[in-house]
Amino acid sequence: MSNYDQAHSFPVYVHPIPQNHPTICAYERRHSNSSDCKHAVVFIGGLGSGPHTTHYLGALNAMLECASQSSTDNVKYNLWELRMRSSYTAFGYGSLKEDGEDVASLVGHLKGIGVEKIVLVGSSSGCQAIMTYASTEPAPPPVDGYIMQAPTSDRETAGLLMPQDLLSASLEYAGDLIAKGKEKTIMPASFIPSIITSPVTAYRWYSLASVGGDDDFFSSDLPTSALQFTFGRLDKPMLILMSEKDEMVPLTVDKELLLGKWVKAIPEGLASEQSQIITTADHELSEERVARYFVGLVVEFLKELNKEPAGAPLKPMRQPSVALLATSLLAKATALLILFTPVPHGRILYFLNSTQIQLQQPHHRALLQVYKMGIPYSRQINAAFEQVTPLVAAGFKVLRTTRDISILLAVIQVLTVFLLGLILIALVVLLYCVNPDLEEERQAIITPWLRYFAGITLWSVLRTFLSLLAVAGLAGAATWHFFLAKQWVEDVEYEGNVDADKALEDLDDDAQAEGGGNGGNKGKGKGKK
Repeated sequence: MSNYDQAHSFPVYVHPIPQNHPTICAYERRHSNSSDCKHAVVFIGGLGSGPHTTHYLGALNAMLECASQSSTDNVKYNLWELRMRSSYTAFGYGSLKEDGEDVASLVGHLKGIGVEKIVLVGSSSGCQAIMTYASTEPAPPPVDGYIMQAPTSDRETAGLLMPQDLLSASLEYAGDLIAKGKEKTIMPASFIPSIITSPVTAYRWYSLASVGGDDDFFSSDLPTSALQFTFGRLDKPMLILMSEKDEMVPLTVDKELLLGKWVKAIPEGLASEQSQIITTADHELSEERVARYFVGLVVEFLKELNKEPAGAPLKPMRQPSVALLATSLLAKATALLILFTPVPHGRILYFLNSTQIQLQQPHHRALLQVYKMGIPYSRQINAAFEQVTPLVAAGFKVLRTTRDISILLAVIQVLTVFLLGLILIALVVLLYCVNPDLEEERQAIITPWLRYFAGITLWSVLRTFLSLLAVAGLAGAATWHFFLAKQWVEDVEYEGNVDADKALEDLDDDAQAEGGGNGGNKGKGKGKK
């Protein structure tokens, strides 16, 4: 978008924020009506970005200028950008906890200089910084709204950028380093997607790419219980804008369904009705038409916020219902039973992630915390299961492979004995046919066999054939039994897992139904193409 935005210079005001971290700076883009603007839009970019690297901010600033001059809209905002500790190539050394602290420092600074309303806008991984800020406890300085552009799962994106076996190996390597207290060790380049050219620590890579990592807010497979502790903790309006052709999202992800899940998890009345999937948009809104459409949606959202008085009291956060608590305890007991049943251990982590036992906490807090409902949750549990699961699965696979090899060797041995018997018969027949006049010593060996063959009748041949056929049938049946038993076990495991999944989903639906009439108007913000 602009070639104009990229090629022309523009003025900014630099605001050092020395209270906690002297390296943090805020950049205020001003326009002709900035002196009358008492509100702030704070933009936070994704991994690898920083102030002045997002192409559509020039158009956003121009649109804010036009809106501030309107006599009817009364949308008076200045555009701010923040240089955080993780900006540009430093994201590999950072964390969402630090990002949340940096944003809190800026919000405190803005309130200190008299800014009235503050709206946080996140792009790509910047959305994770927003979610971290919104779900932090104790609550940081309050803001008045949130906007997320192209929220995506870095975990699912990593699966697009590298083979699954390499991704698993890299997470195992990072997990080992973290377990040894070496979380700040730089990951080998061979374990990181080639698109990432900056150094990345073991902690940040594990946070970005692992199930339940600190950055894992937007994965499509997260259960509803996890969303209740992220989207469900929002206390201010949020606008969610996904991209229809986002190249960072797997094609298998149903964006409409995913957006609906997020909107449903947001407390009633806080999801903007303009939340949607922007048609033809890619991850970075490369098309000028699409970017201008996005800018227009941002201004419309600011107009919505204008209808509420600044400093409006926060809505009380919803507490988990008794039904949710009961469902969580039941799911926890189910998970313990699973540990003692012959279900493949590779499914255990799936069950834990698919039930109410995964009561996710805000991602920046300590690793072990007790919620008000009294159920402890630790991310280290997930990490431990994720480290052990590949080893158990590999051992299970080795056992099955060893069994298959043993069966194959037994079949080979039977065939070998049968072949040796045929060779012996052929040698005897050869001796009988070629040497009718045998020496006395050889006659002592061969004559009994010759007499035996001479006494063979049709009935004896038929009887022998039937006996061999019976033995071969038993051997074949035993061999097929082993293979069929393998398939039968796999079918039973699969059916058991499906039944368990369905039961847990039914429990989750029942818990939501008993939790109160929260469904009502939440569907208003459902995305539309």
